[in-house]
Amino acid sequence: MIAAELGVQAPPDGYTILSATDTIMLLGAMKRVTFDIRRALEPVVVMTTQPYILIIDPSLPIRSVKDLIAAIEAFIDGWNDRCQPFTWTKTADELLPHCKPGKRTSFTRH
Repeated sequence: MIAAELGVQAPPDGYTILSATDTIMLLGAMKRVTFDIRRALEPVVVMTTQPYILIIDPSLPIRSVKDLIAAIEAFIDGWNDRCQPFTWTKTADELLPHCKPGKRTSFTRH
């Protein structure tokens, strides 16, 4: 973020180059910079590429991206049907004494 800001603020004299990945677009999308990335920077050359792969557990009945999208949509639809508002049952003062530094509090598989 700092490098992008400095690169954009540099005088357009041909002596400044900003090397960044395509994730620089996220800075603009998340409004983390004060300028429009699409207008302020001019792409010159693609320096690298990286492959993206999608790996699915073979035990799942998903054999294509279409299957995956359908499974995600079914999950979301089911989740929305059984959603309930979250309600705190204790105050922060009641919860904090049970929090110990370094103690694992979540055993989720993600």
